[in-house]
Amino acid sequence: MVCTIGRKVIRTFDNPERGILMKKIAIVIFTLFFIIPTVQAKTTKPVFLYNVRSQAMGGAGITLARGSFGYVYNPAILSERKFNLSLVGLNADLSKGFFDIIDYMRDNSANFRKLGKDSAAVSVEEKSLIMHELRVDATKLDNIWFKPVLTPLVGATIQNFGVGIYNVARVGVKLDVGIVDPSVKAYAQDDLVLAFGYGQDVAKNLAVGVGAKIIRRFESETIDIAIEQTEGMNATIDTSFDQLKQGKTGFGIDVGAIYSLNDKMKFSAVAQDLFCRIGADNVPINFKIGMAFQQSKQLHFYADVEDLLNTNGEQFINKLHLGAEYRMPILSFQAGFNRGYPTIGVGVDVWVLQFNYAFFTDELTGSPGQQPEYYHLVGVDIGW
Repeated sequence: MVCTIGRKVIRTFDNPERGILMKKIAIVIFTLFFIIPTVQAKTTKPVFLYNVRSQAMGGAGITLARGSFGYVYNPAILSERKFNLSLVGLNADLSKGFFDIIDYMRDNSANFRKLGKDSAAVSVEEKSLIMHELRVDATKLDNIWFKPVLTPLVGATIQNFGVGIYNVARVGVKLDVGIVDPSVKAYAQDDLVLAFGYGQDVAKNLAVGVGAKIIRRFESETIDIAIEQTEGMNATIDTSFDQLKQGKTGFGIDVGAIYSLNDKMKFSAVAQDLFCRIGADNVPINFKIGMAFQQSKQLHFYADVEDLLNTNGEQFINKLHLGAEYRMPILSFQAGFNRGYPTIGVGVDVWVLQFNYAFFTDELTGSPGQQPEYYHLVGVDIGW
């Protein structure tokens, strides 16, 4: 649950000296956008914090304020100087495929026993038949990582500053039919992040912001266990997950800007992980641009394009995020397109209780329609 206190936007002082300083900072930021080199080194995955409303709108929204953690997506949002307090937060991202694998393991538990501790009483012909059945059942789940995510968080924004702590716990599981025998692969990753941000208006219609994050990442080795092997499984798991105790420390910088064309339309630009390193590995820079359009008080539209440097080598449609939200006094409805797939969501806001749900699809390859994976994302907020 997330506690959010206060929503009133305060725009007051115009300090000439601060304005000059922030304009200089803005020049430096936009210079870095274009001159920072792309370092050729081993890379690792970025830290990613899902937002329920954003994902329901196709993953768009670098121009969208998100309570206490909006600056994680675009630090320039802190220029709005809202006061928010998240006492305890929890987001759950549940992959349908993960539960499919759990069902597969449960439904075939008897067969696993026959291949394991009861194998002495099973004939060669029966073992061959069991392996064939296991292979057929596993084909639809073959070689796809399913990664449920749990994210507790706590943070606050006040004046033009933001600070927060969040933890992204992820478990990956997949089935590999293989050439000879099916196997199960698994790993775990946990990112503990301390995030800071500052945003400020530098001109009448332009705001810029800078975000920093200190990262502590824990990763296990990937477990690879043949389906029929049960002896020594616990020892294999223990050895791999001991790696979780050996964390790596990282540091990252994000910069962003928001330009208000008028009262209805805004444009954004973000350099996420402009500099980011976890242990000895670099996190690739992700340049994003976005826009927001307010058709009316109730109806809002959003659009983002990410990975402008094409570091992931994906098609353009995979980089495109489109969304819309219709807001009512109690209910809100979201819809959009994420990486070529439709998304939907709903929000309920009753006094201090806010509930958000999103159903979205992610593409596991570089082209849509190849390996879609379906997710349910849930968030509960308590706010005033």
